[in-house]
Amino acid sequence: MNTEVMTSVEILGGYRKDFIFERVRRLDRYPEFMPDVKRVKILETSLTSGASEWDIDIEGCPLHWLERDTFDNDNYIFEFRTIEGDFDVFNGRWQVLDSPRGSRVIFTVSYLVGIPVIEDIIGPILKIKIERNTQKMLDDLKKEIEASNAIQDRAFQRYRTDLVAELVAGGRKNPVRICNLSNSGAAIQLDADVTPDGELELVLPVAGDRRAMPGKVVWFCRESKQVGIMFAQPEVERVLGLPIATLASAAV
Repeated sequence: MNTEVMTSVEILGGYRKDFIFERVRRLDRYPEFMPDVKRVKILETSLTSGASEWDIDIEGCPLHWLERDTFDNDNYIFEFRTIEGDFDVFNGRWQVLDSPRGSRVIFTVSYLVGIPVIEDIIGPILKIKIERNTQKMLDDLKKEIEASNAIQDRAFQRYRTDLVAELVAGGRKNPVRICNLSNSGAAIQLDADVTPDGELELVLPVAGDRRAMPGKVVWFCRESKQVGIMFAQPEVERVLGLPIATLASAAV
């Protein structure tokens, strides 16, 4: 029979749910927050889905699995399910919801260890370890977000926009449409024949001027032709000379 675990935390303040969700879906940071998680390798990722490889250690007993990850960015739900490894079942979700005083992040998982000898060794403590690890991550997430100041908020906050810009990659210039923009990066819509990779520049039109932001590709979704860019220097507002929110609101 599957074992169920649920943990949650309330994040106080008026932080937007997409701001919180962007941090929840950063799988590469999970080992920082969870002591028993030794490695998370991102095998593939896009705006809406991905795959990851996990290694954890429970009281000297190593566990390994591959999972399929799905990101519902409109409803702030990150779902995962095991596709290979030491668990017959390891399926769950992270979700960001409204709460009376801010937002609540909820983690749920249903699991079944597929190897009887491992179940005999770690079964009694595995649930406790999962609860402690995920609760620690949620508590650390709460502290990090609530402690961030206004400048840090703007660096991570994405604003939805519909801004036409220019992508310069491999000596080629291509018109693109910015879907989301923050001080640290952007999600952009490509035309059909562009497949960016590595270093590039995003040229932003501002009041008749052209201002370039160097960066690199951090994810690419072939199906939707969208790409995520991390800027080399998270200083968009300084380069633009105006708040991102102003540019975004003028573009939509």
